[in-house]
Amino acid sequence: MWKSIIAPAVVVSLCWLIVGGATTYYLSWQDQTLDRVLEENVSSIRAANEMQETVWQMQSVARHMARNRTRIAEQTLSQLELQFEQLLQEAETSVNVDEERPLMQHIRESFAEYAALWRRANTELMTDDATLNELAALITRITEPCQQFTRLNEQLMQQASRRRQQLTAWIVWGRAAMLLIGPGLGLLMGLRLASQLHQSMTRISVRLKAVAGDLEQEVGRLEITPQADLPAIQQQLDLVADRIRGVMQELNQARREAMRAERLAAVGELAAGVAHELRNPMTSVKLLIQTIQHRWKDAARPETFDVVMEEISRMESTIQSLLDFARPPRLQRSRHDLRQIVRRAVNLTEGRARHSNVLLVTHLDDEPVWVNADAEQLHQVCINLLLNGIESMTTGGEFDIHVEANEQELAYVRFEDSGAGIPDSVMPRLFEPFVTSKDHGNGLGLAVSRRIVSNHSGRLLAENRPGGGAALTIELPLDHVPVPRMEAHAHAVAGG
Repeated sequence: MWKSIIAPAVVVSLCWLIVGGATTYYLSWQDQTLDRVLEENVSSIRAANEMQETVWQMQSVARHMARNRTRIAEQTLSQLELQFEQLLQEAETSVNVDEERPLMQHIRESFAEYAALWRRANTELMTDDATLNELAALITRITEPCQQFTRLNEQLMQQASRRRQQLTAWIVWGRAAMLLIGPGLGLLMGLRLASQLHQSMTRISVRLKAVAGDLEQEVGRLEITPQADLPAIQQQLDLVADRIRGVMQELNQARREAMRAERLAAVGELAAGVAHELRNPMTSVKLLIQTIQHRWKDAARPETFDVVMEEISRMESTIQSLLDFARPPRLQRSRHDLRQIVRRAVNLTEGRARHSNVLLVTHLDDEPVWVNADAEQLHQVCINLLLNGIESMTTGGEFDIHVEANEQELAYVRFEDSGAGIPDSVMPRLFEPFVTSKDHGNGLGLAVSRRIVSNHSGRLLAENRPGGGAALTIELPLDHVPVPRMEAHAHAVAGG
């Protein structure tokens, strides 16, 4: 396939690109070279002309000196000499052929003699005709090389222009020939490729199978017959590609869920072991503290025992959270109005919210939102999300709770707080065990909540609101038929 179809086309295309690119680059290089040569020649011609003007200006100053029998200011003398020297250096810099160097040397030597005689005449007031004639003779020795230098640069400009025109004519004719040959060669190659592709395509029949779930599940079929045209083939390929992308997404999701389930199972076993090892000693310590508190009421300050009992209760709460995470209770499903579950959780946390200057605002659907669920476990989830939102609103504010159903047979409970939001470093691992942004917390609340929602065939989603704060959404399937449901055992799997 490669040698017979693709290789010839690649070779022809590369040849075309190389020839076209090389000629384009060469033309660009020639243009730059010609521009540089023209710029140097023009600069040389201008310098030569200005050198002649400068020496004639110096000669005019000498005549003025002779006519008025006065000396010229030193500043004027130095300025004219410096002007000529700069022009001479500019001309020497643009020299690019051997014929120009002797001319520059002759101009420099002649000007040195002229400048010396000019200054001596100004100093000694040698303003007779003999001195002026001698200066004029030296000017001729300067201007003649300048004129030769100018003519030489004009010739170089004409030669460079003629070479450029000849080269351009050759390249134009060559490209014209390529434009005539190229389409014909491309047409022949296209016919050959089309013929070989058609012969190969008539023997293609592709069956793609998914690797997730049922191995015999067909994800697409591409069948090509001698009568098939390219648009029909493209349509089949698009359908197969869409299905493959869907299967790959399902595979990736299943892989992530399996990895998460393994991690949660391992964490659950560890949590259960640690909780059991700590629970019994903690109970013994609590009983002993209570006994000491009753026997020696006057031996220690009462607030000391209160602090100890408070910390023990806190540790017991953490141990209970570990046990709940490790061994979740059975689901006791029945038909409930989701609005009542949320309303009960709001009523229970309203006092805590009022103490934190938080206003709980509920937006409940007008119609009942029926779900088949364990009301107590969903109540636990709502309590946890409400308390998290209230704790994040350290300066108070409005906390909105929405309960609604949509046309996709889904029920939603959305908790929108106006707190600081979820840190970017925590967001990707928000629902993993022991991950928390709080100063005090074990990081199990959201992990347990998401597992409860997942066991109800739903999802728990989190995001930061554009205006500030966080939004956590419980998504559950609606229940339209009030029939008994089988109890489901909860598994330590986080749903998505």
